[in-house]
Amino acid sequence: MEQIWEPPILPVSLVTGALFHENLARKLRGEPLDFNSPLLARCDRPDIAVARAKAGLRLWKDVIGGQLEAIEEEISVYFHGFRWVGRLDALVRKEDGLFIVEHKLVSRPNWDWFQSISDQLMYYAWLATKAGYEDIRGGFWDIITVPELRRRIDEPLSEFENRLVDEALRRTTPVVAVPNVFTKEDLAFIEEAMTMISEEIRANKIFRNPQACAFRPCPYQLICRSDDAAEALGFIRKDLTSAQV
Repeated sequence: MEQIWEPPILPVSLVTGALFHENLARKLRGEPLDFNSPLLARCDRPDIAVARAKAGLRLWKDVIGGQLEAIEEEISVYFHGFRWVGRLDALVRKEDGLFIVEHKLVSRPNWDWFQSISDQLMYYAWLATKAGYEDIRGGFWDIITVPELRRRIDEPLSEFENRLVDEALRRTTPVVAVPNVFTKEDLAFIEEAMTMISEEIRANKIFRNPQACAFRPCPYQLICRSDDAAEALGFIRKDLTSAQV
């Protein structure tokens, strides 16, 4: 049995994303949507999280195409003495191979980050290749934009949701797919990075990125260096089976 800590209060963005991803997976499988979640009890604005997630689901449409091969695919590999686990939002097969799809619900898309800065999709491709997917050719950022709006006093949740959808359609193209194509050199670079990260973990020398922590406040900041005070700070201990890690 392995354990993790969960923060006592969850940010709206995290809960919104979780609700959106869970229900998009249900939609793709043809299952009923369900926006009831235990995460809402720990969210500071559960009404906003639900409305934004629902608006995102209404706006989403398939702009990538291809044959859907997998939804919420969990993969796990051993590398340099550690087990690395990931979950792919979706896998689609197109004429030239398999492509990883990463759904992103955002309030304002940072196109430079998706197009040239983030290597998240390459890490997923490396992990999938190590797990046995031999024909991963690239990936798609599936970006759904729902602008940030304040809920008006006494505004019904359904009206707020409608306003989010209307404003998204008015401001921009609400769903955009940004493609990425990977080379063998890209995956070799990621493997080198994973080797370095493994060595850092073994030496207990994982370093935070202060700029990222300041730019995107993280609920785990208080226990990032040590979890000795986690319980006193209200963090919740969760037991995981090996299949869940």
